[in-house]
Amino acid sequence: MNNALVSIIVPVYNAERYLARCIESILNQSYKNIEVLLINDGSKDNSGDICEYYAKKDNRVKVIHQKNSGPSVARNVGIEQSKGEYIQFVDSDDYVDNDMTESLVREMEENIDIVLCGFKCLLSNNNKDVFKTNIYPKTCLTKYEFLNQFGIL
Repeated sequence: MNNALVSIIVPVYNAERYLARCIESILNQSYKNIEVLLINDGSKDNSGDICEYYAKKDNRVKVIHQKNSGPSVARNVGIEQSKGEYIQFVDSDDYVDNDMTESLVREMEENIDIVLCGFKCLLSNNNKDVFKTNIYPKTCLTKYEFLNQFGIL
């Protein structure tokens, strides 16, 4: 497997409750050649401070603060600032398996244009985390296949 830089973009808005777990899961990836772009989209809680804490803790983390403009704008800002050969998006209230990035990079090396991965829905019931099964399986598509299936996806 090559060692291409992966830019992981996380739009952040009022996510203090979940953000540390999200960032920790990204920093603990088995694939280490990453940059993490935390786009603080005008959060009114402590999310900006949490982002700054991780930027000081790990030099792979970069924080961009902006006025609230929505997640699409935040993702676009992340794309503009990214330096990676590949781009991965993670939402700030999510956390990822420790081999997620490695698995996605491996798939991209197979002459694939885009890789969509599945997710598990986590529900809390009486302070116990309960996983539902995979909602969407990992899918590898060429650019042509993706454009033909975009509406379905």
